Amino acid sequence: TKEIVSKPKGAKGISIRLGKHLTGWAIFDNEQLVKYGIFEAGGGDDDDRINQIRIWLNSMIINYSPDLIAFEGIQL
Repeated sequence: TKEIVSKPKGAKGISIRLGKHLTGWAIFDNEQLVKYGIFEAGGGDDDDRINQIRIWLNSMIINYSPDLIAFEGIQL
């Protein structure tokens, strides 16, 4: 099932597609695409890559001050 989240009009958001090595992201402001890219976690074990993603995501939040963050559903 998909969870539907309503957002306020004019909200700024970050959309994230998590991956073990590559993480796609996009910044939206009032539903307009502002910026997008890929974050690549370097080598190391899973714990190291997760820590790199955590640090990167924290910097995205500080730099863009989003009203919401949406993550793609994770496949197990």
